[in-house]
This record gives sequence, structure tokens and C-alpha cells, in this order.
Amino acid sequence: MSDDYLNFISSVNSSTTEKFSSGIQDYSIYHFRPLWFLSMELSIYLNGLFNPVYDNFVFFRAENLILFFILAALSAGFVFRVSGNYFSALMTFVFIIVFPNNNLSIFWTTGKVDILCGIFVISALRLSLEYSIKRQFMYLILPLLFFLLALFTKETSVVLPLLCLIILKLVCKKDSGLKMILITQILMLIFYFTYRLFLLRGKASGVFNIYMNPDPVNYLLIIIKALISLIIPLDYLSLLNGFSEKDAVVILLVLVSGMFFIYLFFKLLKIKKRSSLISLASIFLIIIIPNMTAGYFRPQLIMIPFIFIIISAFILLSEYNIRISVLAAVIICMLFLGLNIVNIKDWNFGYKVLRESVNRLIAAGLNSQEPNYIIGLPSRYKTVYMDDYITGAYNFYKNKNFIVNDRSLVDFIHSGALDKSSLNAGLIVRDKTEDEFIIETKGNSQYLMKLDIVANTFKDENTELIFSDFNLFGKPKTAHIKILKDKAKVFIYDGDKIKLYESNETQQ
Repeated sequence: MSDDYLNFISSVNSSTTEKFSSGIQDYSIYHFRPLWFLSMELSIYLNGLFNPVYDNFVFFRAENLILFFILAALSAGFVFRVSGNYFSALMTFVFIIVFPNNNLSIFWTTGKVDILCGIFVISALRLSLEYSIKRQFMYLILPLLFFLLALFTKETSVVLPLLCLIILKLVCKKDSGLKMILITQILMLIFYFTYRLFLLRGKASGVFNIYMNPDPVNYLLIIIKALISLIIPLDYLSLLNGFSEKDAVVILLVLVSGMFFIYLFFKLLKIKKRSSLISLASIFLIIIIPNMTAGYFRPQLIMIPFIFIIISAFILLSEYNIRISVLAAVIICMLFLGLNIVNIKDWNFGYKVLRESVNRLIAAGLNSQEPNYIIGLPSRYKTVYMDDYITGAYNFYKNKNFIVNDRSLVDFIHSGALDKSSLNAGLIVRDKTEDEFIIETKGNSQYLMKLDIVANTFKDENTELIFSDFNLFGKPKTAHIKILKDKAKVFIYDGDKIKLYESNETQQ
């Protein structure tokens, strides 16, 4: 569940007013997602009613699964409403539910925010379509309601007016009430941004300092990553490592998946109206604008862009009576289902790793009155998120409840790997001085990372960090660390144990 523990704790221990005023504890004031936090609080309450075991999270997985199927059904329903084609609607539904990167939103509990946002956005789009057909006032107001729900769930939804503009132009006649739809949605956006600015008051400039990266190269990298995630259901590191190691399975997966989407692209090229293809490309670029603003992209974020591309593609194929091969669709779906089984096993493994590491931290009897710097906690295993923001998971299992009463843990540096043996390989520690040391990885695909930074150096009033010795996929294998804070203890998570770091000078 990774940092979901901390999100759950934040949702339970913040009032409704705090949720709607960016006052949620342990959460960035620059994110505004009150409906997501309200839904978490409701889920925790329902889980407590039906499931008395405090550490059983099956309910949350089932909830994500049901919501995911609702999202897929709404998307297929939109395609059928436009095309009247059962096959196109069925293919839309099937591709959404079997594409492996989409299923990460079920495995990773945080993915609920994307599923909910997708449900509200697709509902707003569908009701906007109804207004363009029927011109009834009700269908002008209802999309605004769902748009507001989407805006209060996740920032991704701010692009809905542009998506409505392009998609409704594709499927409707010229005189389709599009102007009125756009005006009302833009007014809703103005209200939303005004409200957000009011909440931030004098802190609005922080949004640009934290998230805006004007580097065109970074924008290009985000577009490339999003395109890869749209076509190839692998995390970027596994992809790079697979090619560097000449991994036959990875290469075969890339070839088959890539060939299918190239096949789909050539089917779309049969459309004589090139403006339709330009519209499809525009939809892709528009839907990732929020990610370009945030400055990053990962496979877990592709679900909403994937859904809009699939919806638009099958509408266009249906409109021009272009059919895709059923055999090709079956082959790619079987491949995706097989990869989903692998992903399920990976996330199950990651959950066990998290439980083991938290149990070891609790058993270590850490002093809650002094800072405890933890180095080497496993954070990434392929697409799996594990020990991020360990304060949440540590307090949950220590207290057997969603509360935080021990903030002594500082998960300073994490480790990641692409295979299990590397993840559990442990670390090499080399002394320099009493407060300064170097750590190195042992595993073949093991690497080091610090959450929430992109640079290779870090410094604050308590610590200094320099990463070096980068592997084939650009991740550091060595870290030079200096602890400046007095009375701080450093613990090394070394494979299957946690040990207190003591320099040779200290031991003497």
C-alpha cells in the first residue's frame, strides 16, 4: 500500500472543513483532492463495519476493482452512444480492463483517485454529448456537476473543456451547442482556480517553484514516457534493463505490444480525413498537460490518457467502418492478461516486503524521542511501490490504528531493484568519519534513491547527500552521506535485518 497508509491516516484525522481548505495533515497544500479524501474516510468506515481485522485490506482492492469496471463500462457506453457499434464498445471495454498499466490503479490503492476522477470526467463528457444532441437544460447543468466533482477529486480534470471541444467536434454536427458547453465549463474552471488561489493566498507562487519546469527537454521526456506507457505495459527501468541485458521476454513483449499498436495506427491511417488523426494526437497531448506541469510521468498515470485515446480511436474506426482483426485482439489480450498475472504476483511480493520491513522496524525498539535515520528501505520493485513515507505504515502497524504518534523515523534513502535477489542483497557501508560514510549497492539491478528529489545532490540543515556511480539505466549505486544533526541515530536496512550504524571511531 506504500504511502497509502499516510493518506489514510490523513483522511481519518482531518475534518471535512480541512479537506475542502487544503488543510489536510501530512499532505501538500498544493494538491486539492477533498472528494478523494472523503471517499477514503468512507471506505475506512465501511471496512470497519464489514471487516473487523485491522490489517486486512481486501475491501479496498475490491472497491477499486468495482470502480474500475464502472469506469470501463462508462467508456464503452460512450463509444456505443456515438457509434451504435457493439463490437467497438466491447473492444473499448476489454482493452481498458486488460491493459496492464491500467490495472496498476487497482493494485496501488492510491490509484483510486485516478479511477474516481476518470468516472466523473467520462460522465461529464457523456452528458455534454447528450446536451449537444437533445439541447435540454438539464444536460447542460449535469455535466457541470460532474466536472466540479472531477475538479474536487484530482487536478487532471482541468483539461476537460479542451477534451470536450475536440471529441464533440469529432462526433457531432457543427451546430451542436458546443459553444454553450465550453462557456459553462470555462466559467466552472474560473470558479475552481479562484477558489484554489483563495485557499493558497500568499503561497500561490510556490506552485510554480515546485512544479513548473520550463525546460523543453523535460517536456519532451514526459511526452516520450507517456507514449511508451501508452504502448508498452512495462516500467521504464525494466524496459531499459531488458534491452541492455537482451532479455528475450522483455524484447518479445515489446515487439508484440508494439506491433499491435502499430497495426492499430495503420488502421487509423486508412481514415482519409487527416484532421481526425490530428485530433487524436491533440487529445493525447492535452490529457498529459497536467503531468507536464507537474514535471513527471510514470506508468501508473497512463490510465486516463489511455481511456481517452481508446475511446477516440474506436469511435473513428467505427465511423469509417474499419474493423480490426479479432485474432490480433485476442492475441494481445491474452498477452496482457498474462502480464497482469505477473503484476499481481509482484505487488503481492511487495506487500510482504513492506510488512517484513515494518515488523523489523517495530522490533528494533527505536527511541521515539530522537531522530532515527533509516537508510536502504526497499521502495521500488519494477512497478511496485513499497516502503515510501514509512512513518504512515510504521505507526499504523505499531498502533494497530490510523494514528501517528511517533514521527522519529526519517526514511532518508531508499533502495530499489528489478529482481528479488537484488532487492534483498543488502548494502555495503564504508566509514569516512564518525558522521560521514558511504553506502554502495550489492545487487546487479539494485539502486539507491531519495524520494521527492530529482537532483543527484541534497542538503538541508541536518544532512548532506551526494549520489554517484550510476548504472546503465541512470540510477545511482553509491551515496556519500553526512549526518549533521546531533543525537541522531542511523540505521541501515541490510537485506533481511536492520542494524545501527556505528563508525569505527565510535566503536573504538
